[in-house]
Amino acid sequence: NSRTVSLEISFSMINPNGQQLAVGEEALPQIYSIILACWGWVFCGWLIYFCIYPPWNTPSITSLHVFFVVVIFFKLIVVLLSLIFWEIYSKTGHYLDLLNYSIYLLYAISESLLFTFFLLLSKGFKLLRWHPPSSELRRISIALSLLLTTLLFFSLYQESYYFLSLLILYFFMLPKILSSMSSSLSLL
Repeated sequence: NSRTVSLEISFSMINPNGQQLAVGEEALPQIYSIILACWGWVFCGWLIYFCIYPPWNTPSITSLHVFFVVVIFFKLIVVLLSLIFWEIYSKTGHYLDLLNYSIYLLYAISESLLFTFFLLLSKGFKLLRWHPPSSELRRISIALSLLLTTLLFFSLYQESYYFLSLLILYFFMLPKILSSMSSSLSLL
């Protein structure tokens, strides 16, 4: 005499206090909160400075200063979205793919903007030269569009290639920035 019995079991393993994050990821919401506070202070400091000394009335404030505020704003948004992502993942245990992809996109844009700022600063833009030559602007825009493309490709294709994109970033962009800085310093 045999009978078929069906049994369905739902088994959930939850960390203490309902935490859904793995052991190595438990501190991420707190870390992103601290980083968000730091970027927020820097951003508020720049906004207060711009309220006291408006860029349109102060000739010593250049477009490079305003561009740096844009870089800080993008960094702030990336950290804020990352904090939201990890808080939601901590509570629900589910990745939000759209939020994750938007973080990847904004991270690639923010890193490209940061290296654009460093490259323009190292070339002496608005410090030694008011307008760089058009051929130099073309080279900078090609290099930075390649940087943005590789960052987007490696971050969206597979997360394990993230370090390869950083290697490309530092291998190609950092020597260019450092050589430009040394040539700008020699002009001084």
